[in-house]
Amino acid sequence: MEANTDGAGVSRRDLLKGAAAASIAALAADIGSRAFADGTDTIKVGLVGCGGRGSGAFHQNVVDSAQPGMLAWAVGDVFIDKARGMANGCKGWGAKAKIEDRVFGGFDAYKKVIDSGIDLLVTATPPGWRPTIVSYAIEKGKNVFMEKPVGVDSAGIRTMLAAAEMAKQKGLTVVCGAQRRHQQNYLSTMAQILDGAIGEPVSGQFGWRGGGIWEHNGRRKKDDKGNPRFNLSWELDNWYHFTWLCGDQICEQHVHNIDVMNWCFADQHPTEAYGISYRIEGHGNAGRPVYSECCSGMAIEYSFPNGAKCMSWSGHGGAIDGYGGERIVGTKGVADCGGGISMYDKSKVNIPKVHVDNGDPYVQEHIDLINSIRKGAGLNEAKRIAESTFTAILGREAAYSGKRVRWDTLLKADFNLMPPAELLDLDKDPDIPQRPLPIQGLYRPGTGFVAG
Repeated sequence: MEANTDGAGVSRRDLLKGAAAASIAALAADIGSRAFADGTDTIKVGLVGCGGRGSGAFHQNVVDSAQPGMLAWAVGDVFIDKARGMANGCKGWGAKAKIEDRVFGGFDAYKKVIDSGIDLLVTATPPGWRPTIVSYAIEKGKNVFMEKPVGVDSAGIRTMLAAAEMAKQKGLTVVCGAQRRHQQNYLSTMAQILDGAIGEPVSGQFGWRGGGIWEHNGRRKKDDKGNPRFNLSWELDNWYHFTWLCGDQICEQHVHNIDVMNWCFADQHPTEAYGISYRIEGHGNAGRPVYSECCSGMAIEYSFPNGAKCMSWSGHGGAIDGYGGERIVGTKGVADCGGGISMYDKSKVNIPKVHVDNGDPYVQEHIDLINSIRKGAGLNEAKRIAESTFTAILGREAAYSGKRVRWDTLLKADFNLMPPAELLDLDKDPDIPQRPLPIQGLYRPGTGFVAG
């Protein structure tokens, strides 16, 4: 059975309203979990989002994890051709795949996958849709692996935080794609940092700057004058370039480093952000197409509750010196969060290795997830990654506006970037109205709009 792709009227906005009004206690009443005794019972896995990261995560979960009883059960994507391609690719997995006719397309494909009898959802759709999909899965009592980031605006993060609490009440396992949290060198070094090896953290540098962004232009349409359109299907397929889907580079890619930054503070989030951003036009757009809503770069200063100030850099550029990493400065020493520790008094710090089952953190995170499901351990990373994602959103809004933006104020804001439901119709494939690009001093943080 294959769904059509009209999907009209299905939007994150509708789900957000419902989530805001729902009682956690009521949603938790139907636990919906099942026992997986002795690590041998079958875990039926469904995938929503059949792009490169989704297909990779699906394979890592079902095949690379080498865990018994894992079974690929259903796949879905807003584009049915991608779902079909994924299902066809799974035929090479032998007995680990039994997808049959459970191949779904359209905006409601996630519901059909979740309702198909799965025990575990793997999802790697564009981040703007993550709150919708994960909330529905948790409401239905499903364990979840979700890629990062997990939202693009305040409304989405509030929904994800509510979903995190719902998962806690239900005893579900939720693991996110912040693989450094499952990587031996980070686990080993961060254990020492959190144990006070470098003293109290007072500052740090965290960044991710790289080359150009990919483009998928096969679904782009033209108007009757031959001008390229901003049609829905093209934006969905080219999602990295649009804030309502991606959240800009600081959310989509740099959230990894931001998550490590919060980790250094024992997962206390910053209270305020202040920053700058810039865009490069011409010269091949220096790493981004001219239509892209992504900034070329951002620099953010984050303020933490203990008074510490940490700097963040993110962006894409052509022929620039790339940067990727994390460094935390304490009162006693300095640490590369994934490596060595250097003490001001020249003393040596022993860093015992934390045990992991697999040296590939992209696989280890799935092993940890599966072990938690089988043991009923309720590993739940949802709140933590929601706050790391919101840290990125906080920085983006500060950099777009040139204003100091406070965490509490932005989180409460009526800030939702999702287009109106009537535009989310793949059969009509309408153009998505473009917001003016943010201009510092004119952009109003927490609104998505430019003043004047």
